[in-house]
Amino acid sequence: MNQKLVELKTIAAISNRAKSLFDNAGVPFDHLSTTMDIEKVHEICPLNLDALLDANQGNFGHDITGIYNNFNRETGQLENCFIPRYSIENVEAEAKEEAEAEAKRAYYEDMEYYANDRTIDHSSHDNGAYQSEVIAAHRAEK
Repeated sequence: MNQKLVELKTIAAISNRAKSLFDNAGVPFDHLSTTMDIEKVHEICPLNLDALLDANQGNFGHDITGIYNNFNRETGQLENCFIPRYSIENVEAEAKEEAEAEAKRAYYEDMEYYANDRTIDHSSHDNGAYQSEVIAAHRAEK
C-alpha cells in the first residue's frame, strides 16, 4: 500500500481517538480540521504516527492538545516552542539518551565489579588492558 495512504489512515485513526479525548473534556471538536492539522504538523515536524496512535492517554493528550493549541493554520507552523513528544526528532533523541544511560549503567556496573573483585591483586595490575580483560570476563559470565 502507498506510504502516504498508510499515513493518512493512521492520521484519521489518531483524529478518531482525539475525538473521544475532546468529547470527554467537553471541548468542541472538528474532525476534519484536526485531521488536517495533524497531517500538516506531520509534514513540518515528522511524527511517529504509529507510536502516537498507541501512546498512553497522558502522552497522547499532550501531543494532540499541544497541536490543537499551538499549530497556527495561517503560518503553517507550531508556535510557543511546542514540539510533540512523538516527533521523530524527540523519539530519536530519547532512544539515544536511553542507549547512553544504558552504556553508562553498564560501565559503572563493570567498574564496581572490577573494584570489588577480591580475587584481583589490584596493586600489580594497574594497566587498562588487564582491567578490560577482567570486565570482558565479567560480561561473558552474565
